[in-house]
Amino acid sequence: MTAFRLSLYEDSYSPGAWAEYMTGGSNRLLFCIQGSAGLGEIGSVLRQEAAVCPGLTYVTTGHDGAVVWRWELCRADDEDEIEGAGVTSRLLGSGHLNLDEDRDYLFRCESLGLPPGDSLPPHRLMGPSLTLCMQGEIETKSGDVSRQYSQFDAWYDAGRDLISIEAHDEQPSLMLRGMLLSPVQAGERSSVGLADNGPDDGKSRFEKIHAEGVIAI
Repeated sequence: MTAFRLSLYEDSYSPGAWAEYMTGGSNRLLFCIQGSAGLGEIGSVLRQEAAVCPGLTYVTTGHDGAVVWRWELCRADDEDEIEGAGVTSRLLGSGHLNLDEDRDYLFRCESLGLPPGDSLPPHRLMGPSLTLCMQGEIETKSGDVSRQYSQFDAWYDAGRDLISIEAHDEQPSLMLRGMLLSPVQAGERSSVGLADNGPDDGKSRFEKIHAEGVIAI
C-alpha cells in the first residue's frame, strides 16, 4: 500500500485564463460551478458538469471565465506542479489514504441533496471520500463525535466508520463528493445500507452521479 493525498481546491479562472496540471502520477475530478472550461481532448465542462481527468490536464477558459472545484489525487509526498495565467487556487480540504498501486479505482463525482429537516440513518460509504457542503448546513455524527459543516466547508471520510447525517431544519442541504470506489461499483449507490425512502412529508432526497471513470495509480 502507498500513501496518497486527496485534496479539494477551488480554482478561479479569469476570462481567457489557462492552467496546466502536471503533478506526477496524479488524477483529478473537475466540477464547474460557474462559467465553462475547455479540457483539450477530453472536451469541456459547462456549469454543473464534471469530468474525470487522468494525468496531465490542460484547462482553458473563454470570455466568461470559470470557477472550478478540483479534487486532486496524488502521492502524499508529491508537491503540486501547476503552470498557468489568470488562475488563483485555494485549498478547501484534504485527507490522507493508503491505496494499492497494483489495482484500478473508480474516481467519482456525485451529489446528495436533502430536503429541510431530513436525516440519514447510520450508514457506511463504499470508499474514501472528500465532501463539500454546497448549500445549507450539515451535521455528521460518528459514535459520540458530532461535527457541523456550513456552506463551502469540506471534510474527509475514510469510508470505514458508520456515520449519520442531519440536514438544516429550514433549508435544503446539498453535498458534493469526490470519492474512490471499486470499478465494479460503477453506477451503483455509494452508501451502504442507505434506504431509498426520504422524509415523511413527501419531500424527497436525491443522489446524482455527475462523472465517474476508472483510473490507474
